[in-house]
Amino acid sequence: MLRLLCVAALLAVLPVSLNAQCEEGVTVCKEADVSAALVWQEIEYFIEVQNMSSCVMTLLEAHDTLLGPVELDLPEMLWPDEDGAAIYQYTIQPSDPDPLVNEITVIYEDEFGEPHEDTASVVIDIIHPSFTLELDCFSPPPEPDTDAEFQMLVTNSGDVALDFVFSGFPDSPPPVSLGPGETHTHIMLVPAIGDMACAQVLATATLPPEYGLTDTFDEFAENCCFAVPSRWSHDPSQGNLVCGAEGEQTEAATAPDGEGGVFLGWIDGRNGMYEVFAQHLDARGVPLWATDGIEVGGGAYYQTDIQLAPDGQGGVIMVWHDHFSGADDIYAQRIDASGTALWPTRGVQVCGAAGDQEFPRVLGDGMGGAFIVWEDSRNPTAVDIYAQRLNASGDALWAMDGVPVCTAGGDQSRSRLVPDGQFGMIISWEDERADVGDVYVQRMGSFGTPVWTADGVALCDLSMEQSSPRMVSDESGGAVVVWLDARSGYIDIYAQRVDPDGSERWAEDGILICNGAPGQLKHELIADGSHGAIICWQDHRAGNWDIYAQRVSGDGTALWTAMGVPVCTAGQSQQHPSVAGDGDGGAVVAWEDGRLQDDDVYAQRVDSEGNVLWDTDGVAVSTAAGSQLGHCMTTDGDGGAIIVWDDSRRTEEDIYAQRVERNGYLGYPSAEILSVRDVPGDQGGQVNLTWDASYLDPWPENAIDHYTLWRAISPGRGAVPAEDAVVLGSVSELARLPRSASEEPPDHDGPVFLPEERPRGTFYWELVATVEAYQLEAYSSAVPTLFDSTDISDEYHYFRTIAHTADPDAYWTSLPDSGRSVDNLAPGAAVALAANVDGADVDLTWSPSGYHDEDLGHYNVHRRETPGFVPDGTTLVGTATDTTFLDLDPGPTTWYYRVLAEDVHGNESDPSNEASATLGTGMDDAEIATVLTIRGNSPNPFNPTTRIEYDLPESGRIRLDVFSAAGDLVVTVEDGFREAGRRRVVWNGTDAAGNALPSGVYFARLEAGEEMAVHTMVLLK
Repeated sequence: MLRLLCVAALLAVLPVSLNAQCEEGVTVCKEADVSAALVWQEIEYFIEVQNMSSCVMTLLEAHDTLLGPVELDLPEMLWPDEDGAAIYQYTIQPSDPDPLVNEITVIYEDEFGEPHEDTASVVIDIIHPSFTLELDCFSPPPEPDTDAEFQMLVTNSGDVALDFVFSGFPDSPPPVSLGPGETHTHIMLVPAIGDMACAQVLATATLPPEYGLTDTFDEFAENCCFAVPSRWSHDPSQGNLVCGAEGEQTEAATAPDGEGGVFLGWIDGRNGMYEVFAQHLDARGVPLWATDGIEVGGGAYYQTDIQLAPDGQGGVIMVWHDHFSGADDIYAQRIDASGTALWPTRGVQVCGAAGDQEFPRVLGDGMGGAFIVWEDSRNPTAVDIYAQRLNASGDALWAMDGVPVCTAGGDQSRSRLVPDGQFGMIISWEDERADVGDVYVQRMGSFGTPVWTADGVALCDLSMEQSSPRMVSDESGGAVVVWLDARSGYIDIYAQRVDPDGSERWAEDGILICNGAPGQLKHELIADGSHGAIICWQDHRAGNWDIYAQRVSGDGTALWTAMGVPVCTAGQSQQHPSVAGDGDGGAVVAWEDGRLQDDDVYAQRVDSEGNVLWDTDGVAVSTAAGSQLGHCMTTDGDGGAIIVWDDSRRTEEDIYAQRVERNGYLGYPSAEILSVRDVPGDQGGQVNLTWDASYLDPWPENAIDHYTLWRAISPGRGAVPAEDAVVLGSVSELARLPRSASEEPPDHDGPVFLPEERPRGTFYWELVATVEAYQLEAYSSAVPTLFDSTDISDEYHYFRTIAHTADPDAYWTSLPDSGRSVDNLAPGAAVALAANVDGADVDLTWSPSGYHDEDLGHYNVHRRETPGFVPDGTTLVGTATDTTFLDLDPGPTTWYYRVLAEDVHGNESDPSNEASATLGTGMDDAEIATVLTIRGNSPNPFNPTTRIEYDLPESGRIRLDVFSAAGDLVVTVEDGFREAGRRRVVWNGTDAAGNALPSGVYFARLEAGEEMAVHTMVLLK
């Protein structure tokens, strides 16, 4: 359900009285009204001065706090009759749409020439009509590549007519005009992509012109999508096929989408040439773009060396080198989350200079644009490093064909880049200006100007070769750089940290990370979140290639075992490691593994202390037939990773992917909610929640201990923790709450909440049930709701389930689903209705039915002059919360009555039996007391309704108040002009706010002119 608020303005009339007095307190102006009609762009005032007293007055001036002095076009003399009235109209421009207080002061002289002044305030507030836009998905998850049916319900809950135009999804309806309270339903079919179908709606609302509004109000609804089960495989021999098109797919590259999913790019040979294709997998492993991906850089020539980076706006920027012009040039494309290319077809040319431009690297600038660095051969004698910055539209912000980063002698290659925290970047590369590889760095400002020494700063330029620099940001404006170093005669790993000013932070020529003989290769690193880095590499110290890792702190101290901790030392060779942060100071490491002869993909997680957390020598990510090579990896945002590789199980290489979550399990071990449905035939207050078990629950896994069920409502609806609530910081804390002696689910004082920050606000998930695991395939449980769906509120509840193991830190949270409870049972009909005449009134009494009365709200009393009538809105005369009702002075005739019970959710019973009463001409005025008198109340004691009867000797204004025993005013029962005679009024035992009062003594005080009468009443429950 999605709600959209359309802010607009209503006309409002705001009356204010101006009262003035003559000499000796004689009222000169009993009635003088000021009113204002409000529109969006101006406020219109009407001042009416009407002299209805016996005095003569001369209006001298009027003053407005917003406008200053106001010249009113009024008669000079206002006489004591209606002809003396005058009206003046003027307008003001409000400074803003907030509530406005405006004072109007009128100065006049009375008939004796005495000046008088009177001031009145007008409070002006803009009233906001609203409309509600709801998207309800009633179909089950669609079959792959079929249409899904969405039902859209639009309700105008405002006070004025609104015109709607809808767009943004297939088969948009024509414009719709809705009056107040009217609804419109539209059925639309949305093509499914795989098992996913989403619709996004743009609604434009326009007020009619008479309300002074010329603008329309555009609001986007969120995507309405089917919550489909996870597509991730749980079997390492399977995995998820991303692209299996004809021809070869290879050179996969990835970038995180920021929502737990991944953008993928690869080089694709389906069209007989090598072209760039891409796909977007969501966090559940569902492909969001076309089957087998979308074409990004197609053309008559080949593309290769693809790289990806998030664009900071929910999409991705892709770069590659392209042979379109007969030489290798650099191209780029930006694609949004839905798969729409935002830059020109085939991408924008980043550099088309003479010679070849190859091996691009890309870094998003966080604003929809990107920094791009590449190796450039426009100088025919050497390879240099050039760079360019593109804005969000794909326009080059620096010089055409890029700016030089380094054009020193010799070749520069293998560049890397990281942000500098100042809208620029730091670049590292391997440099052969001294005829042997060295490591250099440079910082480029946001305008493409080098910040450090021209052609870069040497981090290590020893005589032996330093090569293959890798780099991450130190998160302080500098960088950590790691390289392969041959200074010892073997290939070792060294590192250096460089400050934002280009100075070295650690030892000159770097610090040793590992020098285990005979050598180390294929190093990669990620930032550790504490200004240091985690480095992994393949290591030959044991006679074959193994995987090792080390963490180095911000001050250059190795934090784990000297020469690194073994990540995998299984038989055969493990090579080509990749690494992704786990968000907790540790890392997930993946590699290509030969322990089963073919090259497979394995992974391991290492915590911040250097401890391996998963199976010894890692968990199998893919062990399918054939080889799995060229893998790359990105974080899943939840302690795990998504790994993508080139796969030859089907002869030609295809692209496969797999998710390994934070505990080392494949895919999503969470449960999947199947349905949230109302429990039929009940009094509401609960729904039936059904879910598929975690795949770790049934045999042979048997890893799930229990499930917890959680409930939330939309932010801002009042579902916040009470004072006695337990508010958790994480799911793991749940297991640490005290348990009862029987070891049932956690036993504690007060409810348990788990806050979750979302774009729409904070969801407070409340624990509502715990279900023990019994190795079943599916489960079902009735869970309570906070309220039922009614005409007043049809809001949904949200539910999710968490699968727990015996380890408090090993749990999995399902996707949420929503549903509503409904009170299906109306109360039974009231019985034994009796009507008794009491003077000019009728006392009604009845008995409850005893059936389905647990949630009884009140009784509706109906009356008509004809027997056998059917109760409807025209016959309702009042309501009662108990089984009595006093019908005051209905008039002299025979009346027929029926009573209907209504519960708190609006379900109404069948009518009661019919009762009648015949009334005469009323009470005898001769019995009216000659002084103001409260004759009493009946019944007394009462619960909760009583009738107060009093005598009023003369017509005039009266006020009847009820006070507590402490003397506090509880409620004003009557206040206004009344004719002389005997009067009756009913008080229902509530205060001015409608709250039921407790038992006790209360005092009724009646005032009329100078007279006053008091009576004691007893409320007894």
